Amino acid sequence: LAVGVDIVGALILAAGASRRMGRSKALLPIDGVPLVQAHVRALRVVASQVVVVVGYRGMEVAAAALDARIVVNRQWADSDMFASLQLGLAALPGVDRLWITPVDAPPGSAATVRTLRKVNAAVVPTDLQGNDGHPVVLDDKLIARARRERPDGGLQAWLTSVPRVKVEASVAANLNTPGDLERWLASRTNSR
Repeated sequence: LAVGVDIVGALILAAGASRRMGRSKALLPIDGVPLVQAHVRALRVVASQVVVVVGYRGMEVAAAALDARIVVNRQWADSDMFASLQLGLAALPGVDRLWITPVDAPPGSAATVRTLRKVNAAVVPTDLQGNDGHPVVLDDKLIARARRERPDGGLQAWLTSVPRVKVEASVAANLNTPGDLERWLASRTNSR
């Protein structure tokens, strides 16, 4: 590895129970593949190491995650996303930059990935109205903080100190319910 080159990792948080969706969000079919697989493919463009933290239906999600490294959050029913973040970080020693996405956020578009790669800092992407989105990018300082802190309010509260950058409307989408999925799929069809 060349001196001065960042080691980039990616973390897909996929341990939740998907209660509002009524089925595993990680296994939702998107363009003919499970959503978790679409995330792994998208993040391989920027990261040399991809980790998926699983919990609910973990074996099925792990099987769909291609060649990503799998970390099991055995307390998935009683923990939050920050706990999954820390478990995933333990499997990514030595990374200088970390791309993080919950599995229920649609994979970032090529335009979003290009924009976030150009920003050489920790950043939370926002849509044009200022709504936070994904993937979040952490630098080495925030990675070190995430390894040692246990904040009140979980991951969302912890990210309030991270700068924002506007990218596009779709970064703030979340696929929490069947209606969310339906609207997102329709928006993709309408924009093609």
